[in-house]
Amino acid sequence: MADAMAVAFLLLATAILAIWLPWSPDRHRVPAPWAVLAGAAVVAATLSGLIEASGVLAIAALWALCAGAVHLRQRGARYAAALGALALALAFTVHAIPGLHPWVVADQIRLSADSAPMTLRLNFDKGIAGLLLLALWCHRPAGHVRHALLLGLGVGLATAVPVVGGVWASGFIGFAPKLPAIAPAWMFANAFLTSVMEEALFRGLLQERLAVALGPRPSARWLPIALASLLFGLAHAGGGPALVLAAGAAGVGYGLAYRHGGIEAAVVAHFTLNAVHFFGFTYPYAAR
Repeated sequence: MADAMAVAFLLLATAILAIWLPWSPDRHRVPAPWAVLAGAAVVAATLSGLIEASGVLAIAALWALCAGAVHLRQRGARYAAALGALALALAFTVHAIPGLHPWVVADQIRLSADSAPMTLRLNFDKGIAGLLLLALWCHRPAGHVRHALLLGLGVGLATAVPVVGGVWASGFIGFAPKLPAIAPAWMFANAFLTSVMEEALFRGLLQERLAVALGPRPSARWLPIALASLLFGLAHAGGGPALVLAAGAAGVGYGLAYRHGGIEAAVVAHFTLNAVHFFGFTYPYAAR
């Protein structure tokens, strides 16, 4: 069963990467590669028990709503589809959709002597929602992937200094460099399931749509980043006030990465900061 689950997640990750393959519906009379791989991932996840029938229906609904938010002709219909897609994507993010189950890779383990126990889950719901938002709704600049990757790495490291450093100074985490055995699984989950989904939602959709709505107003330079970062921080309220502040501050860095390098840069910045925390400090936080 674990092998079947691994196949489902590998197909999902490959589908996300396939978004950047050159493909044009006007020149190709076959579905986009990412769509074929996404369908295969859903089939594999269903066969492995990660998804039940209700989960398949929810994925199909999100797929249709994301496509409708972009392609429907009537403005009212597009807005309705967009609101529905946003609400459903949020439900996927907080694992509120029935019939979608996580793969628990490690349960209640300690990564260092003074860290709190953690459970590592691979959440197919968050990954498939991120894939659909990214593929169907987010704007992706063409031809600048290398620049975006380097920019994201630089912004992620620069943002980690005040954000991770500030959390360290507060005593919420401690300095604990390590290379745990679950590092590959954590990197996979954080890159393809967490960073893609959260950046597609908070930067690719919320920040982008706010910037478009404000148009040439001077506030369009800072207000979309500020509001998206505020909402991003509040989305981490379950971790307490320290995590809300840290996530909100990190969101400013991710927002700047998005403005100057697109969604790719934002995803890389997000992953980079989280990797600094994971490999260099107590994770998820210091034991109390």
